[in-house]
Amino acid sequence: MTAIVSIENVTSPDTEPVDGDMMRITYDDRTVVERVFSSVVVDVSPPPIRIISVGAFLDRLNVGGKMEVCYQMADAGKLADPPNYTLHTILKNLERRTYIHLNNPVLEPTLRKVGIHTEDELVGIFKDGTIEESVDVEEIV
Repeated sequence: MTAIVSIENVTSPDTEPVDGDMMRITYDDRTVVERVFSSVVVDVSPPPIRIISVGAFLDRLNVGGKMEVCYQMADAGKLADPPNYTLHTILKNLERRTYIHLNNPVLEPTLRKVGIHTEDELVGIFKDGTIEESVDVEEIV
């Protein structure tokens, strides 16, 4: 493997290169190549976090203390005639999980149907996760 020994701006010596400048690259095996300099902007921002811990998700759902209302509605549904276990099943399913994928196609529409949270609260519930809320991907696999 060869290593770069020097890089020289042939077009404008002793200046920082700009797009289009000819650069001379010398390697330790004495080979020399000339290349046209091109600056490239690389986006190195991390991808959005869409998988968060169940605890973080339940904290988000509890905005304004609304989890108590969710549990009351779930209990009322079980006692209804005929019984409706939908909300109860969803809450139990959440509690059994380790993580929540915020892109789950069923979760957001279901919470909208329940009608406890406002539109702004739902936006906050399903916004990208933070590092603190995230789950170690190795736990998922």
